[in-house]
Amino acid sequence: MAHTPFCFLIIERDSFIAQDMAEGLAEASPDCLSRRYASIEALLDTAETLPSLPALPVIITKQSLSDIDATGLGALAERHDWPVVVRLDLDPPEAVAARGWLTLPSPFTRPDLMQMVEELLAELPRQALRRA
Repeated sequence: MAHTPFCFLIIERDSFIAQDMAEGLAEASPDCLSRRYASIEALLDTAETLPSLPALPVIITKQSLSDIDATGLGALAERHDWPVVVRLDLDPPEAVAARGWLTLPSPFTRPDLMQMVEELLAELPRQALRRA
């Protein structure tokens, strides 16, 4: 288990799935924070407060790439250099990876969440360089 400076912003309508994900993320990263949003719009309504979080926001969504683009979520993530994780369902993994984003299987398992956290940790040094 790794100590991580992440705040996972989980966009998920189903509260049970979101809770299962949050629990798995807490297992993979005991010090992480998690927030659930029922929709992209709900997250965007709080977007002004997100840069002040004490940890790096990581957006996790099952929305399509076209929905992410249409709502402005992708632009928000890019503007703040926040990682995005797309749960695979609607778009091919290659399309997600082409944007520099990570993928998560749908449905996901605890090992999938642990692997995702490890991938995010591997990205931290590169992200710090981009911000410098």
